[in-house]
Amino acid sequence: MKAQPLDVKSSPPYAVPLRWFALAPPMLALTGLLLLFEGPTAVLSRWTPAALALTHLTALGFMGSVMLGALVQVLPVLAGAVWPPMMFRWHLLPAAWGTGVLLLAASFLWPNPALTGTAAMLLTGTLAVFLSIAFLALASARNPAGGDLRRALTGFALTALLGLGLLAQREGIWLADHFAWVSWHVASAWSVWGLGLVAAIAYAVVPMFQLTPPYPERFRARWGKALWLLPLAVGAGVAFGNEVATGTAVLGALLLVPPFTVQTLQLQARSKRPRHDATWKLWRMAMVSTLAAPLAALLAAGDVLSPWWAGVIVFWGGFAAVICGMWVKILPFLTWLHLQQRPGRQGFPPTMLRITPEAQADRLWRMHALAAALLLAGLIFPEPFMRLAGLAVIACAAQLGYILWLAVRTYRRWPQTTQAQVEVPPSTTSPG
Repeated sequence: MKAQPLDVKSSPPYAVPLRWFALAPPMLALTGLLLLFEGPTAVLSRWTPAALALTHLTALGFMGSVMLGALVQVLPVLAGAVWPPMMFRWHLLPAAWGTGVLLLAASFLWPNPALTGTAAMLLTGTLAVFLSIAFLALASARNPAGGDLRRALTGFALTALLGLGLLAQREGIWLADHFAWVSWHVASAWSVWGLGLVAAIAYAVVPMFQLTPPYPERFRARWGKALWLLPLAVGAGVAFGNEVATGTAVLGALLLVPPFTVQTLQLQARSKRPRHDATWKLWRMAMVSTLAAPLAALLAAGDVLSPWWAGVIVFWGGFAAVICGMWVKILPFLTWLHLQQRPGRQGFPPTMLRITPEAQADRLWRMHALAAALLLAGLIFPEPFMRLAGLAVIACAAQLGYILWLAVRTYRRWPQTTQAQVEVPPSTTSPG
């Protein structure tokens, strides 16, 4: 199978995905602050107000903002989808999303029906608009990437509906087995939405940025569809109670997660890069963590480990590592691409390594690894390691923000800060 071609000429305006990306560093910083101030009490139980706020600041505020911004970028580039022009003018969409996440976190910390209702309306409204436009844009996409992204978006819609149902249960609007629904919500979020989107993007960016062979066509065609067996099976298990739903989720994860992670690790081992850069290391950590997560969930289900072990491994070891790994590649690539396409440009744009120096990417990798170690240590010795982990998470957020600032500064100031050079033919230009 050949590497997936990218239609870079269809990229949305530079600022459109960056509005979503810009939400991620402050959301992650708030997560770190909450860990710093709550300390050991944050991990006493997965049901404490602080734990619920931490989970959703991370999953929706940090991860969700980046994932929605990534969708804005990859739908036209990977799937050939055409966003309507109004999508690029709706500056309030990411603002409404960010406000909704903050209000949701606040409603967990300080329970209030008004806060919960306002958060639900903002988040539901934002997603309804975003998903409706995205599905319309994908209607004409007939390539494999279009199918991958449709499945991921459908998973996001299911996750959101289940989350809305959980909020309704929390407010006493309707009664059901809350814990069983949580298992369904988590299984959907982790599998068809989270892993589904990561895989859809990995099929293009892993070979592109890590210089690996492409993913086998047969694997890609089958695994994404098989991933849907997990939320469907857990949904059926909900009718029999929480133990059955949780057991189904863990068993399904043990069967369905390894094929993708092992495949990616095998491709990484065949990388043609002369040295392992920060992105390679972060993706490696993400795949190893994702491979270990079902085992941690199994031990948590058997009361051998706290569920927090699975949460830290999934969120920070897995998804956050992927986000950090792509942050140091996608931001400089988008900046270089849009400078390259700027009308009437003078000279050759700076390379990706000048936009995001390797030293800054390595610093982010080290900060992420330190935060992961402190978070795991905090599960064994909550005091003082959980507070130290909060500081490390804040440092990661600051580094993410700094790398974003470097990219935006380069875009705004070039070519004022770059001397005009001899024009290089397009066939010989390179972003790196």
